[in-house]
Amino acid sequence: MVPFKYARNRRIHTKKIPRSIIRYPLYACCVLLFVTAAVLNTVRMFRFVGIRNRINNDNDNDIPMQIQTQQLNVDNGRRNIERAIFYNIFIPKDDQSKKEYALQIVDEQLQYYNAASDFIRTNVPIYYTLIGDTNSTKDVEELICAMAGPNNCHLLRTTENGDEGLTLESLYDYCSRNHNSQVTYLHNKGSFHPSQQNTAMRRMMTKSIFSDEWNTWTATCSYVKDLIHPLQFSKKMDEMIEYSLQIKDDAIFPMPHPKFATRPHDYGLKRFSFEYWVGSHPRLKPCDVFPDRAYKYGFLGLGDGNDNDNNSDKVSNWMPKLQQVPWISLDGFWHWSFTEWMCGRGRLSQYKFLYGMYPDTDSFIWIYYSKPLKVSFKNLYSLFDRGCPVPINKLDYL
Repeated sequence: MVPFKYARNRRIHTKKIPRSIIRYPLYACCVLLFVTAAVLNTVRMFRFVGIRNRINNDNDNDIPMQIQTQQLNVDNGRRNIERAIFYNIFIPKDDQSKKEYALQIVDEQLQYYNAASDFIRTNVPIYYTLIGDTNSTKDVEELICAMAGPNNCHLLRTTENGDEGLTLESLYDYCSRNHNSQVTYLHNKGSFHPSQQNTAMRRMMTKSIFSDEWNTWTATCSYVKDLIHPLQFSKKMDEMIEYSLQIKDDAIFPMPHPKFATRPHDYGLKRFSFEYWVGSHPRLKPCDVFPDRAYKYGFLGLGDGNDNDNNSDKVSNWMPKLQQVPWISLDGFWHWSFTEWMCGRGRLSQYKFLYGMYPDTDSFIWIYYSKPLKVSFKNLYSLFDRGCPVPINKLDYL
């Protein structure tokens, strides 16, 4: 044992250290870490309030001037463009209450369609696929054809088993034949997983899609025709993940988060590949019409979908405003699961793997990821360099 001295009653005593006292420094370290975490959480709380207040203000100085919020010309020559709507409908089997709910969703979405302008509805065909309860074919036909008219109501197929890929395949084939057209994609979200959150998102998306400003999505066929075939895309995404894990070098090809398999929605894997598909091309030039800055992605900021909810106006009583994306600063999307896969270098690596090319020189990508993103003290994960610490330089790629 190592002797030590301590003062007590002004006399110096010498004793041997008890074995238990050796643990005290370890306990002290644990207490220090606990206190540090508490302080960081307090800082995080104040920072969150600051970020939230800044997001709610119109003045967002973190966004470069080149991509500041702007109102676009809604007309812009689109009135004479041939358009088509592709509608993916799922009706559950063997459960009458779920069937009725799914049909109510179709009726709800068609009410948005019926309230749309002539530009959205006149001579614009609706091509729809019915998946699940094929006995509901007549009910679905009556709903859609009553709104669109018999000449603009076209059943693509009915099948008991399938997914969104069936409708996206038809959309893709249409665009391969009609390069100058414009397509809109819609599905009765919430029929498979009923929830108030899905209701909120569905209403926001449906209102967007049937506004003159459109969203959720609407795309030009000249863009869609160059995408990977939708039925091949999921496999391609899996191959890309495997490639990045084989390389194991973020400098060459950024890797996903170690728990990517439990977050397929973040990486466009499995059934979520159909949602990732339309935005996967490097020539993407996206727009948005939902004007609430508090909403970023997913369900956050949409309310709970309840008509009596205080935030229900976020998904009902809002006016579409067409804006170029991105119009919210990058730090507004910070998440603990961020790795370079989610950042500029990751996006560029994915574009190159999927399509063999980088974005055009005028792409928003170059400006948006041209500075590092690392939100200090947001939580303990930020201490481990989560975020987008490595900026990209266009001159290194083009």
